[in-house]
Amino acid sequence: MSLPPEPPLYAWILSLNRIPSYEEYQLCFQCLDDPSRAKVTELVRDGRKDEAWACLCGRLLPHIVMNQRQIPPRAWYIRGNEDGAKPAIVSLGYDKKLGYNVARHGQVVAMAFALGPGPAVANVGCDVRRVASPPKVPLSIFVESLSHKITDLERSFLFGQPDDVILRRLFILWTMKEAYLKAIGQPLHLGIAWDRIECDIPNETILVDGSKLRGWEFRMFVANVTTTPKDEMYQVTCAIHRGGDKTKFFWNHGQKSAVLDSWLRFLTVDSIMDAVWQLPYEHIINARG
Repeated sequence: MSLPPEPPLYAWILSLNRIPSYEEYQLCFQCLDDPSRAKVTELVRDGRKDEAWACLCGRLLPHIVMNQRQIPPRAWYIRGNEDGAKPAIVSLGYDKKLGYNVARHGQVVAMAFALGPGPAVANVGCDVRRVASPPKVPLSIFVESLSHKITDLERSFLFGQPDDVILRRLFILWTMKEAYLKAIGQPLHLGIAWDRIECDIPNETILVDGSKLRGWEFRMFVANVTTTPKDEMYQVTCAIHRGGDKTKFFWNHGQKSAVLDSWLRFLTVDSIMDAVWQLPYEHIINARG
């Protein structure tokens, strides 16, 4: 008896390449559930308007995904766990569930998701980081500040490399660990010893507390996006638990790049607004006339 096919894993990369108009912002804001509206409003009140817009977009993406899969709003809702670390979509009366995770950094919002039987899509994680050290901070100081997040083996991958290679490898390690932690529902704000996770990149192996991680799939790629005011490079990692004995790595270079083309989609504010206008919400229907 053959096993059922694995649910495809998809990734959307949204570049916040322009500021929305007031009307666009309100149209999107009214799509959100009450907890999401409260979070966005809190960020605005704190004077973090750019972060509020990114947060709004991240919480809007699941609405667009569900609409494009023709699941009506009355048939689903977003449920967060008690500490809010990993929200999940509950879709009543549908065999297929949407497992997803959203990450944001700088001017990019990333979403990884899979549609399939609940257990097969329960553990999906995503992380994105701009590949750059903080302004006016020497690279050596920046790397040292992250020493608690990496193991001696991981640090050996950085020795003697050009600055751009060090940064890229550092953020591959960073995003892999965060994507995994988010996939298993570990609340990042509660803290965890990151060096409990060791990523042996050359051998495509991950150890957690000294034991080999099995049954996972990791997809790593660079997103070169046009943001305001310049082009930027972001490292993205998506993770999903597949089961079985092996853990697989997929990269976006060399012969493996074709694997990514079918599941990776790049979005802009304009394309998001086009999708928002198609949502079957009362305020949007009224606005369309």
